[in-house]
Amino acid sequence: MSEYRTALNLIKPKASFWMPKVRTCSSREGTGFDEIWNVMSEFLAASENEGHLDRRRSNQRVSWMWKMVEEELFSRLTRAPQVRDIVHDMERQVLQDRLLPHHGAEQILDAYERHS
Repeated sequence: MSEYRTALNLIKPKASFWMPKVRTCSSREGTGFDEIWNVMSEFLAASENEGHLDRRRSNQRVSWMWKMVEEELFSRLTRAPQVRDIVHDMERQVLQDRLLPHHGAEQILDAYERHS
């Protein structure tokens, strides 16, 4: 178990309020599960007391919002007729090393903007 503790000291904890604890268990012997459950419960209580879970959930909501924007923009972009007309050519040129990816992206976005 000391090797695990040493390894944990090399990893920066994600939560400043909590120092991970090393415990062992064995499904074969049926031991250690109560102790692990207690540590998990301690972590949950500490997370709630520090507002850690609420902050993470808030940050997740912001990330989800931007992911939805990204997905919708991509959907609108790929459905646009002016983009569909050039996208296969851009992909082919990039695959054949005749066009750099960022130039292909610029051309696709320019086509979209010209007709939006």
